[in-house]
Amino acid sequence: MIQTVIQVDGLTKKYGTAYGIKDLTFSVNRGEIFGFLGPNGAGKTTSIRMMVDLLRPTSGEVQIFGENVLGHAYPILKRTSYLPGEFYPFPELTGHQYLRLATRMKKGKKDNVQELIHKMDLTELDLRKRIKFYSRGMKQKLGLIQSFAYFPELIIMDEPTSGLDPLMQSTFHELVKEASAHGTTVFLSSHQLSEVEKICQRVAIVRAGKLVSLESLESLKKKRYRRLRLVLKTEQTEIDIPESIIQKREGKQVWLLTRAPAEELIQALALLPIEDFHLYEPDLEEVFLSYYQSETNDK
Repeated sequence: MIQTVIQVDGLTKKYGTAYGIKDLTFSVNRGEIFGFLGPNGAGKTTSIRMMVDLLRPTSGEVQIFGENVLGHAYPILKRTSYLPGEFYPFPELTGHQYLRLATRMKKGKKDNVQELIHKMDLTELDLRKRIKFYSRGMKQKLGLIQSFAYFPELIIMDEPTSGLDPLMQSTFHELVKEASAHGTTVFLSSHQLSEVEKICQRVAIVRAGKLVSLESLESLKKKRYRRLRLVLKTEQTEIDIPESIIQKREGKQVWLLTRAPAEELIQALALLPIEDFHLYEPDLEEVFLSYYQSETNDK
């Protein structure tokens, strides 16, 4: 039986006449790895802060474990780990002292802290140092250890891989999958499409404070665009490439976003006077501005 852990209904945060987030509605199930995806400034952090009762909504509500966050934040957060996007642990504490403080109210559950320390590649010498001498990546490792410690029922993370090198990012992905396998619900925000594709099962996409799409990872991948730059031998007025959007033209150069299958793309390019071409991964804002532009304008 599917159990809803997070239920967001009509969540809105207004600042004067401007909206930080508007009429956001979605749900997250127990054990699910749920991605909250959007470019910087989309409203991800505002939404998360309302989920953990650091901001109060203008309207709408968030229910976690079947309880409204307003009025029930303390018992909810005792069952929840939260890692903010801007993580600043107490600088005068050592790593050991911080972890003891951060995990104190989680005692009584299975202790996996030493295992996490090992996976995050922190040494005894590292943990004896004061946090003010830590690099950004080391601080983020501390945050991740306290997030996954003692197997919380829900983990909420805002841009959790910020400051981590690629190897540690891979370790983080494995931790998320292991937590989900234990029944932990993982909610994470990111502006990196490639990251959520690696670990998430469903994704909510926000842009300019509004929900653009709520879909499975399989559905999201079908909408995945790549950026294509063509260098032509002669200028062309007609360029017919299936499932593609022309972004700009500059003389003999043309920039497009395309999600054409490889075979169809090759066939279309063979009909053009191609001198050279390059395929790139587009950034998320490009995808939103081009593919979702008509959808967001209608809302």
